[in-house]
Amino acid sequence: MTIWSAGYKVRSITPLEPEKALTKGADLLGESIVFLISGVTVVYEYNRSKEKEKAKEAQKLKEIEDESDRLQGKLNALDARIHALEKVVKSNSLSLLRFGEKYVEPEVNVVIDDRQERRRLTASSGDEAAGLQTKNE
Repeated sequence: MTIWSAGYKVRSITPLEPEKALTKGADLLGESIVFLISGVTVVYEYNRSKEKEKAKEAQKLKEIEDESDRLQGKLNALDARIHALEKVVKSNSLSLLRFGEKYVEPEVNVVIDDRQERRRLTASSGDEAAGLQTKNE
């Protein structure tokens, strides 16, 4: 009634033949299945590439950490050698004192391996942040 009052003409819709309706329904179902499978494949490939990327990053991080550990070991070995040389120089300083020169002890104590300290500071700052969150709640 509303359509007629608005001035539109109502046309009758001719019903589809059962065979045409069946064909169009089958086409729609087939295209829907193809679309669904292609969408699932795209999502699967995307997730697989992300996993590969994460694995590459983890491998690169592990290589960097291994290299850091190796270099830290070298640094510690060199530090031990320097301390041994300082002991030798200190023990020989008695002979140097006869000539008026003496061994000067280094004033600054340099921390060689600060990774443990950074981890401790990071952990404690994380604990403080968690404490602040519970206080704010």
